[in-house]
Amino acid sequence: MENEKVSESSRKHTTGDNFTVFGTVLLVIGVVAVIVLGLTVARFAVYDMELKTSGCRVISTEVASDRMNCSCTNDRPSFISAKSTYPCLQIKVALYVNGEEHIAYLYENSNREKNKCSTQPCDYEDFYNDGNVTVFWINYGGVNDTYTCYYNPKNLKEAFTQRLLKSDRMKLMHSFLWPGIVFAIGIVLLGIGFCRDKGYCYCRKRNESSSSVPYQDLSSIA
Repeated sequence: MENEKVSESSRKHTTGDNFTVFGTVLLVIGVVAVIVLGLTVARFAVYDMELKTSGCRVISTEVASDRMNCSCTNDRPSFISAKSTYPCLQIKVALYVNGEEHIAYLYENSNREKNKCSTQPCDYEDFYNDGNVTVFWINYGGVNDTYTCYYNPKNLKEAFTQRLLKSDRMKLMHSFLWPGIVFAIGIVLLGIGFCRDKGYCYCRKRNESSSSVPYQDLSSIA
């Protein structure tokens, strides 16, 4: 009997330790995920949501002598996109903020790499990249052309042709939703582990020998 009690106690302690370990691992994963996504995805999304509307006038347009390599893209595998290049179209605009003129490099959106190249297409072939750059040049690169653009008050040396508000909200939501769920599950598992260690959350099986009704011969009673 004493051995059974020791075995039961040991089993409860082991189960509690397992929940505690799993909970701790999930807590660490949740915290790391929040930090990583906050420094990458969420930070750029917040920057884009802070953009203000202004007017831009094209001052100069030129194509750099060196073509740019596609190191990575969102819609192409890196081993494919890295083989293509695109011409670096550099468009400078006059950005008007509070009646003052500021010289800025124009970019497609704030998520693009700030390498002074206004558009950075990365398709399978250089031919398609060249075509996309030409289209962007026609739409936004005409000297003295004016159009609506966006800027962040924190950096008046960058202007953008578009903002991605709907995409930014989704990025922010997912950046904190999934790590938050993992973190919450970790807390629940830690709570269960603590509860089992203390013996509060353990369902003890009923002893069949003590709960069974002893057999009686009905003929003897009669």
